[in-house]
Amino acid sequence: MNYLQKRIDALPSYGGTITVRRHVLDQPLNMRGKRGVILKGRGAQRSLGKSASLITTKWKSDKPWPVIDMTGARDCYMCDLAIESNDALCGILMAREPLNGRKRNNADHHSFERVYIRGLFQAGVYNIGSEVDRWDTCSFMAVAPTGVGYLTSSFNGLKVESPYGEIAGGHEVGKHGGQSNLVHTLRDCVFRIPNKGILERCAISIEPRTEKVLIDNPCFITYEGDEIRALIRIGHPTAPRNYAADREWASNNDVVDVQIRTPWAEPPAWEALVWQRHAFNICVDPLASNKKLRLRTKNDTD
Repeated sequence: MNYLQKRIDALPSYGGTITVRRHVLDQPLNMRGKRGVILKGRGAQRSLGKSASLITTKWKSDKPWPVIDMTGARDCYMCDLAIESNDALCGILMAREPLNGRKRNNADHHSFERVYIRGLFQAGVYNIGSEVDRWDTCSFMAVAPTGVGYLTSSFNGLKVESPYGEIAGGHEVGKHGGQSNLVHTLRDCVFRIPNKGILERCAISIEPRTEKVLIDNPCFITYEGDEIRALIRIGHPTAPRNYAADREWASNNDVVDVQIRTPWAEPPAWEALVWQRHAFNICVDPLASNKKLRLRTKNDTD
């Protein structure tokens, strides 16, 4: 067992503080159901492998695991560290546990500062129902061909797995209580899109059902020649059901109240791609200008 895992397992039920140095994991870091865990690093750099505090992986399993499993965790904090992997499906998994007879299965109130997440991920951060989470001055880079830096959804579309237990994906009552994601805040974060010629790539994907997202002063770094479908994708990327015939499902599977605040009136290559009928109250607010950024809308059947 990894030394960092032993330190986390030894914490009392109310949590505690652990200093993160350099750790190589042979399986995901297990933070399932933990409360009040604080992981404090000694500094992170954007250069690959150069951080003083680094959590990385070296496992032979081909299973779609995360680097860190935070399913069912609450009130945790991370700062000044890097998470890197070419083995894992995602960097941090933030999800809910199955109800198993309970009325609620909350996973919420996490904070992250100066955390750099990069690797061959489908999602740097994969948020399935964790709520009231805040990211400040963090950096995201998912290098997989259809990778997303930050992905929030109410269902496990990537089919991520964990060796520590089931992940409650889906909006159905009995899976995670039929509740949506609420209150995601990303401030002064950097999103890096490294590969060229990837049409489907985007930096942030906000999928149903998600409410109250604030993206404040984002920075997008792309390389010359990239083909990017959307820096921020809002709404459902596909049309899995007949929404006209299934009004109840559609009404519970929307994206609502997304605010994007940027200092640019018309930044180059900026697009927020909205699938109609699945996204409501989308506001793009240029801080330094009265102009509104144009939102290009697209039917969900396209």
